Amino acid sequence: MRRLVALLVVYVAIATAAVIGYGADATEATAQEITLPEPATKGTMSLEEAIAKRRSVRGFQTQALTEQQIGQLLWAAQGITDPATGHRASPSAMAMYPLTVYVFRSDGVFAYEPKGHKLVRISDQDRRAEVTQPPRGGEAAPVTFVFTGDRSKMGSRVGAMADRFIYLEVGHAAENLALEAAALGLATVTQGGINEQAAAKVLGLPESALVIYAMPVGYAAARTAAADAKESPELAVGEPAPSALEADSSGWVDVMPSADLSGWSRVPVPPGAPLGKQQWRVDEQGKLLVCEGDGGHDMLLCDREFGDAVFHCEFRYTRVEGKSGYNSGVYVRNSRDGAIWHQAQIGDGSGGYLFGETPGADGKNRFFTTTAEVKDGRVKPAGEWNTLEITARGSVLTLWVNGAVTCKINDCGNPKGRVGVEGEGYRIEFRNLKVKELR
Repeated sequence: MRRLVALLVVYVAIATAAVIGYGADATEATAQEITLPEPATKGTMSLEEAIAKRRSVRGFQTQALTEQQIGQLLWAAQGITDPATGHRASPSAMAMYPLTVYVFRSDGVFAYEPKGHKLVRISDQDRRAEVTQPPRGGEAAPVTFVFTGDRSKMGSRVGAMADRFIYLEVGHAAENLALEAAALGLATVTQGGINEQAAAKVLGLPESALVIYAMPVGYAAARTAAADAKESPELAVGEPAPSALEADSSGWVDVMPSADLSGWSRVPVPPGAPLGKQQWRVDEQGKLLVCEGDGGHDMLLCDREFGDAVFHCEFRYTRVEGKSGYNSGVYVRNSRDGAIWHQAQIGDGSGGYLFGETPGADGKNRFFTTTAEVKDGRVKPAGEWNTLEITARGSVLTLWVNGAVTCKINDCGNPKGRVGVEGEGYRIEFRNLKVKELR
């Protein structure tokens, strides 16, 4: 009896895969379903900003995407947005939903099932190279999404127009995915020229199905030296140079907090610790952001996130007779909770370096510091005004202090985040907090 039940279970699983259209490798792959994390329905980037940022990118880093990112992208393309009706994120003629989105990555091939928001493994092999047609770009991307449509799911109501509807619906879904990628700080490109026959074979598609689109997705590769040199000349460490604001005053956004500090949030250091009393205020003229230094250790972070950008600020410690070791910092690409942080240390006499915790290739935070590389931090003594800029472009962070670059890192693992400043026991004033986004 047990043997009969077991055989029935196997039969049902294979039959289900055949009905859905899961492929030739389904019987050889390890049976596996991956329930994806719950998708976010509120983000930190407006629709208009995502539209403005969307670009076709063909060069990618190999850094893996998280299940949260993959799930968010799939939800944007074909996820269920109304559980009561089953309606999805992109429109479908008469709600017939003929599309299936497949995920190709190094550990196999998966079909996305909107119901249950999950991935179903259909192969445990890396089949990405079989469906792409180099040199179209995207070969290094960690994930490739393949869109297919099945005419048989359209029914008799559309007749000869089935193909037309399928192509239209792929366009809707692909644009959703592209905009979600932009909102997540990721890059993608749509590819119509893919190896359709190879993809259909890998996926085990019926004759009624069409392979239409591929979209490689990942973090954009670092810009070429030629492109950077044209748009933003590379500066050697220690080489005298004006600030980015001095060099070009156009395109900057003033991010100074208002009198009530709205649009900025206090974050305790370390994350999760209790906050001390309020120690931040804006002066009556609205020109200075003041930290009294008597409310414990915290970050004051702008609620808006930035990706590739320059953060400009000027600061001055209040000098206290007989006191030394002044300490504070400036941040870029921090996470909302402060667990990911990239800090320019601005202590007098020992500042001018970068350190923090950034995501590694495995998704885990790792500590970094440039203290050993900095020969001249260039921070002036307490009581004098300093000018500082941090440039974030791709995975590179560059710190410029009072007339020259002091250091840089090449492996920032967070593509976007919050700018901010630090309070740590010393009275300090900040002014001219500005951001220029890099296109």
